[in-house]
Amino acid sequence: MKNRVLITSLLLILSLVLFSSCENKVEKPNETIKHENIIYKVLDKESVAVSSVEDISKANWDCIIPETVGSYTVKVIGANAFSNCTGLLTLELPKSITKIGENIVRGSESLEKITILSDSFTILYTTQLIGDETTIKGRRHHD
Repeated sequence: MKNRVLITSLLLILSLVLFSSCENKVEKPNETIKHENIIYKVLDKESVAVSSVEDISKANWDCIIPETVGSYTVKVIGANAFSNCTGLLTLELPKSITKIGENIVRGSESLEKITILSDSFTILYTTQLIGDETTIKGRRHHD
């Protein structure tokens, strides 16, 4: 009887440990994660999208999006993700990016440079990547 209780207890503890270690990879769509002034939206159990910037008025900053946030791969830059970030100077997107939404830097007038490290990605609404009135390196973008 004592052995059965001991074995049952050990199995219960083991299952709790295994379940809790898998919890980080459980799909939690639409959950948000904040990391270094960026808000990410969980897409599925393996990937996230850059959703927005927490403090769009942060002055004179360079943003490097990492390939991973926690256990998630950063795959998408959502529409308007960096719009109106008045102090954003440079933006670097990782190799893991597969999709870039429209108007990602619209109104970010201090932006000097965008670097996209991915070899293969889709830009949604190509003519609206940076917006009608956004200037990069002294050149105004026109549709």
